Amino acid sequence: MPDPSAEEKKKKNLTLSLWDGVFAAVNTGCGETYVSPFAIALGAGNLQVGLLASLPNLIASLLQLRAPGFVRWAGSRKKIINLFVGLQTFMWLPILGVPFLPLGGYPVEWLIFFYACYTAFGAFSTPAWGSLMSDSVPEKIRGKYFGLRGKLIGAVTVLSGFAAGFALYAFSSRLFVAFAAVFAVSAMARTVSNILLSRHYDPPLKTSDEHHFSFLDFLRRMPKSNFAKYVLYIGLFHLSAHMAGPYFAVLMLRDFGFSYLTYTVLITAASVSSLLGLTYWGKHADELGNARLFKISGFLISFLPALWVVSHHVVYLFVIQLAAGYLWGGFNLCCANFIFDAAQPEKRVSCIAYYNVINGTGIFLGVLLGGWLIGHAPPVRGYQIFPVLLISSLLRLLVSMFLLPRVREVREVKKITKRDLFLTITGLGPSEGLTDPSFLSLKKGKRGGIE
Repeated sequence: MPDPSAEEKKKKNLTLSLWDGVFAAVNTGCGETYVSPFAIALGAGNLQVGLLASLPNLIASLLQLRAPGFVRWAGSRKKIINLFVGLQTFMWLPILGVPFLPLGGYPVEWLIFFYACYTAFGAFSTPAWGSLMSDSVPEKIRGKYFGLRGKLIGAVTVLSGFAAGFALYAFSSRLFVAFAAVFAVSAMARTVSNILLSRHYDPPLKTSDEHHFSFLDFLRRMPKSNFAKYVLYIGLFHLSAHMAGPYFAVLMLRDFGFSYLTYTVLITAASVSSLLGLTYWGKHADELGNARLFKISGFLISFLPALWVVSHHVVYLFVIQLAAGYLWGGFNLCCANFIFDAAQPEKRVSCIAYYNVINGTGIFLGVLLGGWLIGHAPPVRGYQIFPVLLISSLLRLLVSMFLLPRVREVREVKKITKRDLFLTITGLGPSEGLTDPSFLSLKKGKRGGIE
């Protein structure tokens, strides 16, 4: 019989997680959003901006190979979360101090090092947090709950990011002081977030040797494992995406000559669109399945970088950003929830860690490839970054076409034709028929980890 007190504590986790997400969003909006512009202000070149976006993720992902064993050793997911979020928060101090410290004439290199530590500490807590939350959120409302949480986080990220961008624009004459101020706000917000995380209930995690599998085991099972095939798709898709992703800030601020205010408006447009669509995505994810939705959103995302080559008029890019935010919001939500669907509870820490290893490696390789292409590919319409955008679009499309058909849904979902699914997701058609019980599909894949 379920423990009533434990169930109440799990419900309390849902509320605490919403508030934790609010303050974590301030950390993201004021801090992480502006690390690349900070590097550009310090004089970073294209390759350095790429390394700033990729190297921290690679280091963080490789460290996560140790996360499952660390959680088993500590005997508590919450202890791991609080320790490493605390260390992550501390790293804002050297980051904001980069322009003012005697760093031997290498401020960008030191920024990359400090931000790598920041990212690694935060990432090390991710598998434990994902495992804890998957044990707290009932399966039948995961899409709805994480959609609501994502919408709340998105709204706060937008507001805090816009406020930070306006502060940088208004105090551009003392730019590094302004950067220090917004990063200090990030540190304070993340501190509050960690306090709220410390109040979470950590359900007992039951593990045994039979639930443990190594990263090598995971790789060996990739040809047969549904979850491993999914992770391979995510890794290659993010490799393709991050060939271009880190360089959009360079394109807007340096090549197009946009102000910090214009940059903030375009970034905010994507964030607003993402958060407005999350409730819609979450509702349909619960009914139609996460796999089905990240397949169609991933396919549509493939065309986005190529659209930047058409024009750099601000209004046009604003519309593109609205579409990008909506599609990426749904893609990220459904991809994250699919991990909870596909992995057994006892294996989730390992599954999340190995997912992040493959994903982080893909991001690192993609950024390096994009940086190399910027320096060697012939310019298109006068811009060195444009050929990278076109290649990124093509590779995303190829990865989606060849790998997505191999990933299966793992839970009971409702049937819908591809045409109706497209019309539903794009808002071009009605979705009332989705509630018809006759649309129930019983065909599904196997849940496991490396089944």
